Formats: sequence, structure tokens, C-alpha cells
Amino acid sequence: MKVLPTARAAAPVALVLGAALALSSCGPQQAGAAAIVGDRVISDQDVQTAAQETNKGVEGLQQPFTASDTLVFLIVSPYVLDAAAKGGHGVSESQAKAALTKLPNPSPATLEFARTFIALQGLTQEQVQGVLAEVQKAKITVNPRYGKLDPKTLRLDTSEPNWIKKVPQANATTAPSVPSGQ
Repeated sequence: MKVLPTARAAAPVALVLGAALALSSCGPQQAGAAAIVGDRVISDQDVQTAAQETNKGVEGLQQPFTASDTLVFLIVSPYVLDAAAKGGHGVSESQAKAALTKLPNPSPATLEFARTFIALQGLTQEQVQGVLAEVQKAKITVNPRYGKLDPKTLRLDTSEPNWIKKVPQANATTAPSVPSGQ
């Protein structure tokens, strides 16, 4: 059973839910945090581990999940899993493990990611709207390392932040010369 065939399969739902992240994209107030959702801290390590393990553990994955993709899923996870459970189609850890066919011992963050991905596929449009409303109420802070949410595309924009300035490289013909005698 191919439960996680491609990152693109859940992109429309993730993009809709990602819109809620526009509420905040400033850096977290806690070292090592990829995002803070209310009082819940999503660590950079969890995001990196979940992305790497998911990309290794899913049979037939056509396009790898990026860390930014993974972060969005981890941010919306409690809201999606709650909506799925209330709708009578909650996703267990054993279902998530079954989807991660090539990964014998997934981390808790990877299981949360897989459960969220599977649950999203089973939500109705009404349930997605309910999740979106809940996420929009939440105080969400995203580490700029993962990008800034672009409200036009509803994605985390990972282009170079405006606070990073490029330093012009010296041209070989205009490089400063070293004074002689030193």
C-alpha cells in the first residue's frame, strides 16, 4: 500500500494550511527551535530527522520532502490529527510505521509527520477549513532558516533572506596589492 507516494500529493492541502503560518515568520525565541506553535517547540533536529527518515523510509517516493515541507506538516500536526480523530479516521503509529516500509525504527518526529500526511489525505474540505481556522488562531513563530511564508503562494519561501547581504567578490585585476618591502 503506497500511503506516501509523493510530496506533491498533499501539496494542495498543505498549501491551504500553510496560509495560516502567515501570522508570524519571525525567528523563534528559543535556541534550536525550527518553530514555536503556542507553547509547543518543534526542534530543528526533529525537522531534519523527520525529513531525512521520511525520504529514506518511503517506498516509491517520487520527490523528496524538504525540511521546509516537513516543518509545515509538523506545525499543523496536532490540528490535523485532532480533526481526523474527531472525524472517525484517526491515524495510529502502527499505520504510520506501515507507510514507512524501508525504515525499521522511525523517530517520534518522523511518525508524527507520517501520521499527519496520512490524516490529511482523509480530511474533508470542511475539516480542512476547520483545521485552518484553528491554525490561524495559534501563535506561530518560524525560524527564518526555514523561510518566510509567502501568502501569495502559500509556501515557505526559502530564497535568501533580506538580512543576508552578498559581499562583492574582488576581481583578480582589481585586487589590492601588497606594499613592497613587507
